[in-house]
Amino acid sequence: IVIADVCGHDVEAAEYTSMGKHVIRAYARDCESPALVLKKTNALICEDTRAEVFISTFYGVLDLETGKLRYANAGCERPILYRAEDKSTVKLEADGMLLGIRGGMEFEEREVQLFSGDVVAMFTDGLTEAGVDKQRFGSDRVANALARSAHLGAQRIADSIYNTIFEFVHGRITDDVAMVILKIAL
Repeated sequence: IVIADVCGHDVEAAEYTSMGKHVIRAYARDCESPALVLKKTNALICEDTRAEVFISTFYGVLDLETGKLRYANAGCERPILYRAEDKSTVKLEADGMLLGIRGGMEFEEREVQLFSGDVVAMFTDGLTEAGVDKQRFGSDRVANALARSAHLGAQRIADSIYNTIFEFVHGRITDDVAMVILKIAL
């Protein structure tokens, strides 16, 4: 499970998006460790790109039999986990710098047990940084929107969060907003 965001909005950013996608996919086939996949991806990006290219990335591996999610984060917004059992939300913490900043970086790997009905919301900073005047949408509003819609299916949860931000910014979204919603049904 991957969500990533490349800095920039031009053709070059699109090129690096494509490269990052294929590099992560290639390393994922050989490595079971999300942290190692990000470390190898980072090394290649640092070798093959100019200094101003950075990619924020969250990468996780879900074991469909056990419900365990192993993950690492390279400067991406912290995903939010909604726990169906007690209707609580928590951020999935893991330390790691943006890909492309410096070679030789290590990425923290963590694991979380997911249960039926749990929802993981992954998103880019276009969601949390969207704002009106000096107010930002922020991760607390994401968590609240997630909790209000967690009873729905994954697509409808994503739609609900998007509609909430769209209302918040009065229809003026200025950055790309990407979300991946994972709803567990074990």
